[in-house]
Amino acid sequence: QVEVGHMGRVAVAACGLTWMVASCLVPGRVDVVRVRRLATVGDAEERVRAELRAKEAAYESNRRAAAAASVAGASVPSLAQLEFVPFLDVEGGVSDCGATKSTRASVYAIFDDARRLTHVGKSRDAQESLRQILARQPDQSHFFKVFHVTRPSKAFLDVVAEEWLESAGRPLGNDGGENQRSWESPLDVTRLMTPEDRVEVDAAKARGKEALALKKVARRFEADKLAKLKARGFDLDDFKFCPKLKGKGLLDLKASKPPPDDSVPK
Repeated sequence: QVEVGHMGRVAVAACGLTWMVASCLVPGRVDVVRVRRLATVGDAEERVRAELRAKEAAYESNRRAAAAASVAGASVPSLAQLEFVPFLDVEGGVSDCGATKSTRASVYAIFDDARRLTHVGKSRDAQESLRQILARQPDQSHFFKVFHVTRPSKAFLDVVAEEWLESAGRPLGNDGGENQRSWESPLDVTRLMTPEDRVEVDAAKARGKEALALKKVARRFEADKLAKLKARGFDLDDFKFCPKLKGKGLLDLKASKPPPDDSVPK
């Protein structure tokens, strides 16, 4: 489809996309100098084929993982069959998740006070990961369910996590974006600063004292989290936040042991 405007431009439309190209007008005809690029039906078809290939690869990966699990005598556990475990134990700590010396990796599901699913994750050290998650999301972490494996397989754990998400509905904590990062990463307090905070931090930066100003901001969010944990009966001695991270504008618990390795071998 070609349309000539009063400025002598030609609009070439293909597959719903319009491209503007230069043209020379000669009385009685239109001479198109060059069209650099046209969107064709073939482009759309190739995108569809690429999407199908990706879906087929994902299906095949899951099928192989399920087959491998079956051979090993394992099966994908139903989330509904697992028991709810309250985060708070009788001593004011985080409840034991049941991992043993033979546990090599785990899949866990987090629930709020109404037992609605809020996040699903995987970890090499579920107990430490649960402690970190509680500190990051105290309002949405009241119960958990966990499944342990003795033979770590990333593909199999992915299958378990995906089946749980499909059966219970994917929560915001697994949106693949900002919400999920708030569960899996330290809190970046610089993104939550007030205008007054920014003025103070900028002034401190000019004096070479930016880290101290950032720690002050981080301590405000730390105090809020600790108040929520204390109100629920947790022993705050189990929740010490990392001072070095505060100086970088980040807030996360100081690891009680080496940080958990959330990567799982294939």
